[in-house]
Amino acid sequence: MVAVLAVKLAAQDEPSAVGLAGLALSALVWVAFLAVAHRRIRALDTARPRPLSHRGAVLAALCTVALAAFGAALIG
Repeated sequence: MVAVLAVKLAAQDEPSAVGLAGLALSALVWVAFLAVAHRRIRALDTARPRPLSHRGAVLAALCTVALAAFGAALIG
């Protein structure tokens, strides 16, 4: 959702360096979040899946917070 909002806000007016940087950072964080989620989904594909690692939980939380921060920065 934040990625769609970032594209909309970056394309709404004349593209600026700040808008394009925010768009690029949002896309990068979104891809990182998808990578963490994909890794977790693959881990759950076993008969006895291992618990979510501390690193995976922290990465997912950081991606979520970063997406919220980039969305707020693009709006404001």
